[in-house]
Amino acid sequence: MLNSMKMSISQLKNIVVGRLRIRSVDLSLYTVEVQLGGDWHVLADDDGKVLSFRSMEAVRKALSCLKVLEATLLHASPYNEMIGIEPSRVPPMEVPIDWPGPAGTTARRRMRRGGFGGALR
Repeated sequence: MLNSMKMSISQLKNIVVGRLRIRSVDLSLYTVEVQLGGDWHVLADDDGKVLSFRSMEAVRKALSCLKVLEATLLHASPYNEMIGIEPSRVPPMEVPIDWPGPAGTTARRRMRRGGFGGALR
């Protein structure tokens, strides 16, 4: 579970981030969390205000300087809230994404594991 610890981008400049998770909050609103030492931290500006982005591309551009080993997108489904459907707990979907940073990106690791699909012919 995510705790309330915040961390700024400047604090991560010389650290290799094991996991970075982009959380889709709304249709075009994203926040970012990083996992360090088993704890999750929400990315914030130097004043402690949680950073928000309008697109995945905006996240990648703003944080491409970070060294990230694994990046994922976390997206919660709104379908359990539709009228006429019994309320239920639907777990969020978390998918790996490529990271443009300098640290052995997700894409390179995926290629070593054989990728998501077969070879193109």
